[in-house]
Amino acid sequence: MLEARNGLLQFDAVIRLISLPGIRTIPEQIVECRDPYYAALDAADLAWGQNRIDVSKMEELLSSLLARQLIDVHSAATKN
Repeated sequence: MLEARNGLLQFDAVIRLISLPGIRTIPEQIVECRDPYYAALDAADLAWGQNRIDVSKMEELLSSLLARQLIDVHSAATKN
C-alpha cells in the first residue's frame, strides 16, 4: 500500500522475489526504449510537486512491459 503521512511517502508491502521466464525482462525492455520510463517518472514527479501521489503512468508502463514479457514466453512455448 502506498500512502502519504505527514508529508512522507510510505510504502508497506511484502515483496516476494520470483523469477519470471522471458527472453526480454522488464529492465531489459526499459533499456531498449527509455523514453516511456522517463516520462512515467516525470509524471509521478509532477504529481508529487502538486502534493499528489499518482504513479498511474508507471503502473500502465510496467503492466505493458510485463505483458510483452509473458507474450514472449507464450510464443516461445507454443512455437512449432
